[in-house]
Amino acid sequence: MNKMHFYRPMMTGSIPTSTQSKTTSIPASNISKSQKGYNLEIAVPGFSKEELEIILEEGNLKITGKYEVEKETKEQFIHKGFTKQPFEISFKLSDTIDNENIDAKVENGLLRINLGLKTEAQKEVKNIAII
Repeated sequence: MNKMHFYRPMMTGSIPTSTQSKTTSIPASNISKSQKGYNLEIAVPGFSKEELEIILEEGNLKITGKYEVEKETKEQFIHKGFTKQPFEISFKLSDTIDNENIDAKVENGLLRINLGLKTEAQKEVKNIAII
């Protein structure tokens, strides 16, 4: 059975989970599975693609949202239901993910990351010789 393991605060097991830095916020996210792989959606209101960074290193997918804080604002808020905050979130990817088949796009305040699955031919099985 193909499982994708993530690590998320307060969640464990074979469901997708994530970790976060203690100094930043954690954005809302959805994780779904399709026939082609996993689909990750992260709420990033107000972030442009230049303010987002996605790094894949040693099976860990790290997503960071950074921005320059404006010193002065001409707007005086009566109510502020959301605010743009820096974040960092990491996902431990399963070995069933094809690292060459990952794409991302940001649109309408959502960062969408598609994680393609390896085909049967791509899965590596190594026979270890006993000496």
